Amino acid sequence: MNKIRRKLTLSVFALLNLLLVTVAVGASPDISINFVGCCNDGATPAPTPLLSTDVAGVVPRGNWNNLSGNVVNDAILNDSNGAPTTVTITYSADEQWGSGAGLSTPDRKMLNGYLGISNDGNYRPLFLNNVPNG
Repeated sequence: MNKIRRKLTLSVFALLNLLLVTVAVGASPDISINFVGCCNDGATPAPTPLLSTDVAGVVPRGNWNNLSGNVVNDAILNDSNGAPTTVTITYSADEQWGSGAGLSTPDRKMLNGYLGISNDGNYRPLFLNNVPNG
């Protein structure tokens, strides 16, 4: 009897986890940001913007926001459907570079660019503004 109860409990737990993951993953639209990078001349040069049709990320999404430059002030971000949102981003970074992750897949392109937040030891925050509750 204990084996049956334990199997039933584990099955219910697994089902609840599946439902929670489905709800979390299905919580769309969301916002994805790709720091396109800059200035490396190696085998995988940056910048590497993503096309709106490129699907990348742990939770696969299209319509990534491609951001370039060391200083961005109140750039309006689009959601995963490509529609503008009220959310803006502001940052001041030391630099953007390319990691050499490659160009063969959207995930590699997304991982190729990165922000160098601080080489000089100064704190350089990144702000997301007007993020709705939820």
